[in-house]
Amino acid sequence: MKKSFCQLFRPVFLLSVLVFGLISCTQRTDAGWNLMEKVKDNNPRIAGFSEVVTARPYEGLTIVESNLLMQDSTENHLFIVEVDMESGLSLRPSSPQDMPYSKKIGLQDMLGQAQAAEDNGHKVLLAINADVFGFYEGLDFLSPRGVMYVDGEDISTSRGDDNVFYVKKDGSVHLDIYSDFQQVEGEVQQAIGVWQRLVWDGEVYSSEDYSEKNLREVNPRTFIGLSEDNQKVYFFVVDGRQPGYSRGFLMEDMVRACMAAGCDRACNLDGGGSTTLVLRDEQEGQVGFKLLNVPSDLVAGNNTPRKVANGLLVVEK
Repeated sequence: MKKSFCQLFRPVFLLSVLVFGLISCTQRTDAGWNLMEKVKDNNPRIAGFSEVVTARPYEGLTIVESNLLMQDSTENHLFIVEVDMESGLSLRPSSPQDMPYSKKIGLQDMLGQAQAAEDNGHKVLLAINADVFGFYEGLDFLSPRGVMYVDGEDISTSRGDDNVFYVKKDGSVHLDIYSDFQQVEGEVQQAIGVWQRLVWDGEVYSSEDYSEKNLREVNPRTFIGLSEDNQKVYFFVVDGRQPGYSRGFLMEDMVRACMAAGCDRACNLDGGGSTTLVLRDEQEGQVGFKLLNVPSDLVAGNNTPRKVANGLLVVEK
């Protein structure tokens, strides 16, 4: 049986944050516990939860992790990351080797992408995988399907996504449809394309674009949300394809988790074997990155997480 992050890495992770007094674990009065209560109460497929871990490794960054027991007796392992945009943090897309796509650089796993951005002078605290990728518009190399702006530069190779998550040059964060994004494109500092809408203006969003397969199958998932005041960004990561540890979420589960967390708008990102969550790891003056989740590609026998086209980083301004 594949063990969870709590089971495998919890002693190391908890010890590293307990030193700074930044952890609250399995307390019914804790904000993380209350959040998981909302997630459970908002989804009739969830019977209960356990192992709630709430970590605040950096100012403005909160990570809530829990094991969910589903009504069909399967389990799911869920991470919800809250980024407070008023705390001096910012968001930046990542790319393989931290290079523009005109270099035809291919793919890189999120541990490598985070390290490349760090090596290029950006203090990276946390990272997730981002857009779907493939061969688009006659390209002979794999690239993100949607918009991508990095540090004010348009490095996109495609405009295939209908929705865009972006940060303006004034620091404000937005999640809009592509046509609205076009109206302010000259003001954009950072941007990534995002997939299907899950929640829009506080309401459950439904679309015929949701494939039958995506609707009816559980899978590892990565998705992103934004509060109504645009001050809180939420990353959701659910492991999957690992019986006895985490099976994965339906699209319905994703929508309900976003609503429970208070997202006004939320969209799907690339999932499946691409789903990856990494955290900064400083030891003896050396900066590296460690996995928080258990990517399904590792369980399938690969030595590293799946290589992807881009990601989204939490960085210090």
